[in-house]
Parts: sequence; C-alpha cells; structure tokens
Amino acid sequence: MKEVQAQARSRAPSGLPRAFADNFILQHFVGATRNQVKCAKGHVSATDSAVLGVLELLIPDQPSRRLAVAGTRRTSRTTANLGYMLEDCLDFTFNSSEKLEGANRFRCKKCNDLGQGVTSSVLSCPLCMSVDAVKSQVIAELPQHYVLLHINRTKFSPKNFQSFKCRNKITFPLKSLDMAPYVGCLENKAPGIESKRASAEATSALCDLYAVIVHHGRGMDVGHFTCYAFSTLADTWFLYNDDRVHAVSEEEVAASEAYMLFYKRRY
Repeated sequence: MKEVQAQARSRAPSGLPRAFADNFILQHFVGATRNQVKCAKGHVSATDSAVLGVLELLIPDQPSRRLAVAGTRRTSRTTANLGYMLEDCLDFTFNSSEKLEGANRFRCKKCNDLGQGVTSSVLSCPLCMSVDAVKSQVIAELPQHYVLLHINRTKFSPKNFQSFKCRNKITFPLKSLDMAPYVGCLENKAPGIESKRASAEATSALCDLYAVIVHHGRGMDVGHFTCYAFSTLADTWFLYNDDRVHAVSEEEVAASEAYMLFYKRRY
C-alpha cells in the first residue's frame, strides 16, 4: 500500500492540494479547472482554480457547425434526429470566452508593472489603469485516469420563468475522445517542469467510454435512471435497469440520451 501511495504522490497534479495524493480514489478521479484572463497585450493571469471531480458541460444555444458538416455524410433519417456533438458542449463550456471591457475592464498587474498604457497622471484612477481583456475557463489538469462528464440538460425559459429539460440528442464517441484541446496552461510560464507536465497531459488525453447514465422523463425533477456499462471480460455493453441486466449493441449505447458519460484515459 505504501508503494501505491508513493506512486500517487509522484503523479499528483500540481493544481490539487497535496493531501489528495494520499487518497487513491481522489488521485484517479479528481483534476482541476482554472479561470484565466488574457489582456489585450497578451498577458495571461490565473484568477482562481477549483477542484474538478465531475465536469459539467453546457449545451449550446446555437446549431452545431460540426454536425452540419458531418451530417452531409450521414443518412437523412439519422441526421434528422441529431442535435449536437459532445465536442460542441466542450467548446461551449471551455473554448467560449467573456469580454471584459468598459466598466468591467481588467486590472492587469503585468501591464501595470511594465507601465504599458499607464501615465503618471492616471495612476490614481483604478479604471484608467485597467485594460480590455478576455476571461475564459480551462481544464488546468485532467484526472489521472477517469474523466466524468455531466451534460447539464436543465434550461431556463425567459417566457414563463420555468426550467425545463433539454432533450436534444448529444452525439458522443465511444472511443478516442480527445480532451487535449480543452486542457489549458499559462502562456507566460517559463519552460520547465510544468510545461513538460502539460506536454505529457496532451499525449495521454485520448479517452474511451466505459459507462453512460441515462435519465428518462420530461423534467429533471422526476423520472428514472438507467445505466450502460462496458464489460472488458465479456467484451460487450450491458444495460442495467433496476434488477434487469442484458447485453446491448454499441449502436444502442451511442443512440442513448446521455446524462452522464464516464471515460477512461488511454495510456
């Protein structure tokens, strides 16, 4: 057991509390996210970080561009039932950004230290010392082995001020989900251990699906849950519905209305 803990400590993500390395479960399932701001001069600052257990994905409001291209190579019956691809949700959650301008301009310490755009006559005004910037959220570090994705299907209607379940089809890969485009690092960091770690993260960012949780029901406050899970011993997928279990095809799994997706990183 001591050898296992020693190996866990050596692989402990730098963005997590050091004590997590002593917990085998947290070591395998927990990563870290980070909010970062990039000013108009190109300086990147990390504002805060958070522990990543289950990654919550938002469903975009705009039609899928990926699906528009992929749909030209699919049958009309299949295309009509599709809504978004999982990568659309990842892009919307992590590759979208918020502009900080006007009264919300960002006070960049690096710009102030260099005196860029700041004169002695405005040093007393915090707003004048601020610059336009872009804020975004990135995955600082993926969990070591298992990536858990929660598709947030709860939407809010401004017409009746009520929430409802978004039932759009989310197309997700059973194999080779590439998480590398969503793992960010500070651009101004000097080369060293962290840059080598980031490079290693990118090489092992491919993930394979091993389980899916499906919610059945019109609203998220009521309904029923079932689960698909892959058995490496039987080399097939199984559907778990209360006390009933039976083998299913990959096509049935891929066509399910996923609520949670469980991926394992490929090493």
